Amino acid sequence: MCAHVDVGGVGGAPRRQICSKVCCHIYRFFFRLFCFSIILFAFIELVYLFSYVFVVWSFVCFALVCTPVSLNVSANSLFLQSPRWHVCLQAHAQPAACRVTEIYTCYAGGAGRDFRMTHLQLQKYDIFVDKVSIVRERIARLKRQPSIRSLARYTEARLTPRHLIVSAEYSPDDIFEELQLPMREQEALAVVHGVLLALYALHSCNIVHGHLRTDVLRVHRKSGRIVLTEHVLPIDLFVPSTEFGGKVWRCCAPEIKKATLFDYSADIWAVGAVFLQLMAPKGKIFETEDLMELDVLSPDVLSLSASAVSFVVLCLQEEPSSRPTLAELLMHPFLSAQENLESLSPTGDDNVSGSEDGADDDDDDDDGGDEEQQCTEEREDDSNDEEEEEKKS
Repeated sequence: MCAHVDVGGVGGAPRRQICSKVCCHIYRFFFRLFCFSIILFAFIELVYLFSYVFVVWSFVCFALVCTPVSLNVSANSLFLQSPRWHVCLQAHAQPAACRVTEIYTCYAGGAGRDFRMTHLQLQKYDIFVDKVSIVRERIARLKRQPSIRSLARYTEARLTPRHLIVSAEYSPDDIFEELQLPMREQEALAVVHGVLLALYALHSCNIVHGHLRTDVLRVHRKSGRIVLTEHVLPIDLFVPSTEFGGKVWRCCAPEIKKATLFDYSADIWAVGAVFLQLMAPKGKIFETEDLMELDVLSPDVLSLSASAVSFVVLCLQEEPSSRPTLAELLMHPFLSAQENLESLSPTGDDNVSGSEDGADDDDDDDDGGDEEQQCTEEREDDSNDEEEEEKKS
């Protein structure tokens, strides 16, 4: 009997140990499964939370982009107003290459786009930041001069973490329009004449534009005069290797492309390039290398008049010393027919304005003469002589 008890006692202990171990493993398994379920549930909740935030943010961004708002731009601040005005972003490059943006206050009603004033906004990776001091120096130099109506008047340049922003002076009476391209030869003649007058005022302030092109030209609605923009930005501000910088450098004078010294004659080259670009078919873009080989037999000038061909070939001389001065260009036979200039509008209309605006046009023409008086005394004497002759007549 004792042997039976001993055997039973010895055999019962292992069975109890095995049962306890099995129960322990089962307990650990369900505990780990419970913990894993809690972690998985928390992860799923976080994913849903982030997805909700993303959806809400997407709707907010969509509403901000699609809702028409107003941009009333002053010299130092921007204010959102009623939907009567819209924010209009006019990029100099194609949509995929938007680097420099002009911010306009734009009429919502009316045909086309009418621009009251501009601010320039440049991405920092498209410019050399150490050249911003030159921009500020040019602005300060032009602010010391009386207002020149053929030049956009900029007030300050400031750097933000991502942009260089150049503010412009606001004038409620000034409405500007884009050039309508391509143009006929006589319409391009009116534009070139206005460009030369603007460059005359700019050069009188000892400033070379350097990257003159059709994108920087605007037309004043009332007077039809050409207004030059971006003249406070030197050509060496832009990084040539970037997409927008390459566009700015695309058709500059050969001496600028070669990184050598340049002077006012670089803008003379640009005048010839702008004249051809005004009449070029849509999609055709001239480059410096193409224009260096231009002559009187080139296909690009075969459709032009003889005086226009002579004008272009003189401007597009590879050697800067071979190009004419601004005064010589203004005396060129191509620009001497003033009666043609007065009857043409750079925007493509045959008449600059109606009979009701005739007085305004005369006033703006007088203002154009005043700009030249501010730059040189010789122009002032000439204008006074003309006024005396008109009084006598």
